[in-house]
Amino acid sequence: MSLSQRKKLLIDTDAGCDDAQAILMALKNPDVDVIGITCVAGNADADQVGRNVLRVLQVADRLDVR
Repeated sequence: MSLSQRKKLLIDTDAGCDDAQAILMALKNPDVDVIGITCVAGNADADQVGRNVLRVLQVADRLDVR
């Protein structure tokens, strides 16, 4: 599937461990183009959520996602 045919996905998350797993699955799915991730307070405050998402992106080697 070409990049233009992939589903575009914007993830809005409070980045708990369940969300981290879902983000990893989306990042590795060849049919999905994760175009961005927004961070909101929920399981943790927004600053911690941002750090959690950054760690997930580093693990997935996807620091191109903003």
